[in-house]
Amino acid sequence: MADFYATEHGTKDNTIVHRSDNLIAYIIETPSKILQLHHERNTIFKGPYREPIGFIEFHGFHDNIVEIRGRSFLPQRARESSHFSESKEFIASDGRAYKWKFHSHEVWELLTQDGTHTLVAKYDRKNISIYPQALHIADEVMVTLFYMRQYKKKKDNERRRDHVGLD
Repeated sequence: MADFYATEHGTKDNTIVHRSDNLIAYIIETPSKILQLHHERNTIFKGPYREPIGFIEFHGFHDNIVEIRGRSFLPQRARESSHFSESKEFIASDGRAYKWKFHSHEVWELLTQDGTHTLVAKYDRKNISIYPQALHIADEVMVTLFYMRQYKKKKDNERRRDHVGLD
């Protein structure tokens, strides 16, 4: 199992993910909102030497983009979830389907979608664990997790804004 922890630096949107030995594993960089005209683009770097491995773009009027090493990994609404569910699934580079499932208090679990629903990764308030079954897709786990957290945060903000507008 690989254990990581996330820290926020600079602005609340920039995140550095460290391995358990404190070495930098990933950097998720979000430019200032002032510099983003049409969409928000987060760039993901691997390791302390900042090897770019992918990006996430949030768009208002068309599909968001999650790309890792030139391949799309945009999580979609999970087939077996309700309309109100926060769960989303994606097909990883190993050809398998995985589903991110949200639990209360900022806990996310990544489960296989092969009928066994095996837990392969977990995020719990800045602590990230990737189990042996998913180490070969660690980059995809990290990037899709960050996307899911940001997506949920945006949806929650929209709901609050809509609710305030109704009062």
